[in-house]
Amino acid sequence: MDTLGTAGYPNPTSPDSPPILAVVNASTNPIWPREGDIVTVSMTIANHGATAADTATISLVDNRPGASPVPIGETQVSTPIPPGAFAVVNSQPFVAVGVGEHTLAIQITAVSPPGGTPVDGSMSIPMTVEPAPGASQPPPLAGRLGEEGLRTIGFAAILVVLVAATLLILVSVLSRPRDPGPLDPPAPEPPDRSPPPLWPP
Repeated sequence: MDTLGTAGYPNPTSPDSPPILAVVNASTNPIWPREGDIVTVSMTIANHGATAADTATISLVDNRPGASPVPIGETQVSTPIPPGAFAVVNSQPFVAVGVGEHTLAIQITAVSPPGGTPVDGSMSIPMTVEPAPGASQPPPLAGRLGEEGLRTIGFAAILVVLVAATLLILVSVLSRPRDPGPLDPPAPEPPDRSPPPLWPP
């Protein structure tokens, strides 16, 4: 644990003022994880109050692309953090799931003894998850439309094919010559164009 200045924060007016913890730095390990990698987050927690923080609880949430936020878990700071000092803690390991841009939300949820309101008690950091080696990537259209959009396009294409086939069958049936029925008049006989007989011989 190293000493950290409190520049930019109001000085405590009382030596008995509560601890004020803030997340001042955070990074992922590895920095550029691939999908399926095990990831941890290194977090720097500083005490800007006038009283040592005996313990603290830090929560971590993974905001995945196109999905609901996923709680990663809580990390306990069990080493007391004196005033003007900081501690570096690591989150619980988790699996990188979902290719694309993630946002990791870090929040100090509990401090003992109860502290004041930190100026920057929470922090969000980006995390880019790259495809796993050898993993096939969906085509760009699939990425833009999603699974539901592709199903809609496929259903529309099937309807177009069925309508086109029905029209072709109707045209074929209507253009075929119809066999005469029993009540239809006989077809006209062609005119006799043979020369008249020679008479008398």
